[in-house]
Amino acid sequence: MNNELLCFFKAAYQNDPSCVLIIDNTRKIVWHNGKHPPFDIDEDLTAVLHLPKSSSVQNGTYSYSSNGIMYEYNLTNVDDKYYIILCSDIPAIYKHLESRYIREHLENALAETKIETMRISAAAAQLNEYFEDFSENYISMDIPNEQTNIIMHSCSHILKKQYLLEELLRYYREDELSRSVLNCCDMIKYFSENCSEVIGPRGATKISIDTPQDVFICASWKRMEYFLLCILITLRNKNPGVYDVNITAYQIYDEAVINIRITKTTCEHSQKPPLLSEFIPLHKNIPTYDIENMIIRKFLEYFDGVLIDSTEGDTRLISLRFPAAEPASTLKLASPKQGILGKNIITPYHAILWEISDFRYY
Repeated sequence: MNNELLCFFKAAYQNDPSCVLIIDNTRKIVWHNGKHPPFDIDEDLTAVLHLPKSSSVQNGTYSYSSNGIMYEYNLTNVDDKYYIILCSDIPAIYKHLESRYIREHLENALAETKIETMRISAAAAQLNEYFEDFSENYISMDIPNEQTNIIMHSCSHILKKQYLLEELLRYYREDELSRSVLNCCDMIKYFSENCSEVIGPRGATKISIDTPQDVFICASWKRMEYFLLCILITLRNKNPGVYDVNITAYQIYDEAVINIRITKTTCEHSQKPPLLSEFIPLHKNIPTYDIENMIIRKFLEYFDGVLIDSTEGDTRLISLRFPAAEPASTLKLASPKQGILGKNIITPYHAILWEISDFRYY
């Protein structure tokens, strides 16, 4: 490729949010913009992207699979000498959520599954009460409690997918996206208290906060709760082990900044009893479709946020930036909701954090 053409491609695609690959007619990469696609770019592109090894490829949108998930890419043929490939990192299945009929079908299916899961958890609660009636004279409650807790955690595992997909669907409904002025300090305090309660003292995540000043943004309280839950569980899934999580909030000029830093601790995880989630077999090969990351994307897009992900040795930092708001804004000032944590209730906190939780219902 001559320098003039290469300079043109760089100017056109260097800052494109998608991963852009330019390959020649031998299917070798001659340039890419540094963004990471869902696949390894060192792999054989003809196999990954289903390209013929020699014949010409027409302009169009094509699909490929990575880790069991279907994605799409757009291909532009430049005189059969070069091909410009724009790879999306958003699973192709989410394009169908633009259809109202698809969303309604999903909502109905989710409602049915949630009802059945809630029935199982309610039956577990009644069973536990039955055992308690005989505990003093006949049996010890240790084994029934342990087994009932495992049932509840299994229900949490099922409900995690329900809660997350329901949350993603809310971004297609305007009535779920109304804005209020949020005090980030109140939100972070409320969020950390609920997370700490659900994770439990034996969980492998300890949360601390540092909010020296009030910081205000315009967003939805409930959408931000789910957003922070997705940030936290994504961080923890990428960083197994025992970690401290510190959340800070402050304002720099007209920008509100929320930093979430996780630091590996010296505590030996092996000394802790196993979490209840460790009793539940996981099928690692089942695609997750990145629902958490889709919710993170949607929140940032809708509420004008920016996420900066940086790694510093053993410390991982996520920095969130939003336009700062004035508490005297014409929008209503949101306040912390009532406590969500009740006995025998599987809330979004219980479900989404179930992998790192050691919450005991009984």
